[in-house]
Amino acid sequence: MSALNYKIVLVGDVATGKTALIQRLITNGFTEGHAQTIVASCQSKTIILKDNKPVNINIWDTAGQERFRSLISNFYRGSSGIIVCYDVSENSSLDVVPTWVEAAQNSVDDNVCWLLVGCKSDLVNSVDEEKLKEIIEKYHFTHLTCSSKTGDSLFYLILNSCYNKRNL
Repeated sequence: MSALNYKIVLVGDVATGKTALIQRLITNGFTEGHAQTIVASCQSKTIILKDNKPVNINIWDTAGQERFRSLISNFYRGSSGIIVCYDVSENSSLDVVPTWVEAAQNSVDDNVCWLLVGCKSDLVNSVDEEKLKEIIEKYHFTHLTCSSKTGDSLFYLILNSCYNKRNL
């Protein structure tokens, strides 16, 4: 059985936990501290979904700094899924979620899978729940929280969604 290929792009403000999510998937590890991404980086891995389906995943980790936002739009094209990240311990990171979503919406197909992820769930949650609810309802997002530190993984969820969309 040949493997399917999916491109997943992670976006979100600076230090929301995008790189740590990818590190957890690729190495099953976690490093304390902030690793700043410059423009974008790509990691690849083959994983097995339900029913023993092999999937090649190319995960694009984009920079959260505002000065790189105009360059990041190039990475959206051809995406199977977009993961929009915010930091549950920094309410201000939720404020910029609409900016990331609207920038990506201009460059992706209508059938792209979206996932809104509250990262760092091992920390104290300071998110405005009403604002979060409004964002989820406005964009019809699937939402979850996770912690790269404790080992939570979200990639299987979005990959299964992408697989189901592609094979309907």
